[in-house]
Amino acid sequence: MNVIIDSLKLLFPFEVSCESMPSPKDRHLIAVLLHRKFYNIHIGSVGFIGIEPRKDESFSAAVYKKQLLEYQQKMESNCAYILKNPSVEQISAFLKNQIPFISDNQQIYVPFLGVSLSGSYAPLKEIRVEKMMPATQEVFLYLFYGDKKYYLKSEIADILKMSRTSLTRASDELIAMDLITQTKVGKEYRMELKEKGTALYRKAEKYLISPVYKEFYVDSAELAENALKTEESALAECSMMNPPKIPQVALFKDDDRVGNLREVDIRWEDCSNPVKVQLWKYPPEIFAKDGRVDTVSMLCTLKHISDERIEGEIEEILDGEKW
Repeated sequence: MNVIIDSLKLLFPFEVSCESMPSPKDRHLIAVLLHRKFYNIHIGSVGFIGIEPRKDESFSAAVYKKQLLEYQQKMESNCAYILKNPSVEQISAFLKNQIPFISDNQQIYVPFLGVSLSGSYAPLKEIRVEKMMPATQEVFLYLFYGDKKYYLKSEIADILKMSRTSLTRASDELIAMDLITQTKVGKEYRMELKEKGTALYRKAEKYLISPVYKEFYVDSAELAENALKTEESALAECSMMNPPKIPQVALFKDDDRVGNLREVDIRWEDCSNPVKVQLWKYPPEIFAKDGRVDTVSMLCTLKHISDERIEGEIEEILDGEKW
């Protein structure tokens, strides 16, 4: 990696850093099965993950591209391959298939940085974002519900237990969405929202994602009582809507309780206490309120439902919500 880092330092007029990182916990990721190496790479304030294939791997651009999409989804980060002594054919295949890479011969293609060059420097372009990554939405919610004028990035990283790479990417995306400003004071960065309350929500709404990773049903009266209400169950807690017949609850996908749950098919199995479980991409308890998930996340879980009553209650909430 030293040769590649030295090349990046020659190509970019920014601080460049690279740190080895452990393999992902997801044992099904192809990168884990292939024993590839991972690196946290920063060029200026922009971070991404580098994946170094083994020397003896067979090469297929189509396979590499498919794996890259899996990395970015599972690891919630932009990624690029680290190539050592690539052939002309390999470089051509990577470029043709738009697969990000950094090589040890000063050839680089990282479109999320706005860079495609061979031994020369091209300026970074503005980041364009269509939707928030889960980590970005988590940072946004922390700022949204906070009562301070600004927050230090180091403070947010500690509270949300977020890596430097994830937080840097999140702040870059929120800046690109024109939702926050970021100011460097000494060695620290201050993050400050541009709007507040409902005005901020409406500005951010087009970027917000559903926090739901997976949904299924279980038979558990205890879960219905102790887990956070979500979706229509949460809406009933803060509106005139009646609660749904089947309670809806939210758990973080890495919650210890998930492993003890047994999925049931309510169409065919007799259930005395059916519960709809949503597994979330970020911990719902961080921003929970009065036994239900936070309002912004709740609204994100309701976007897919086409119901005039629900839409009317949502508008009532937005008009009167003090957040």
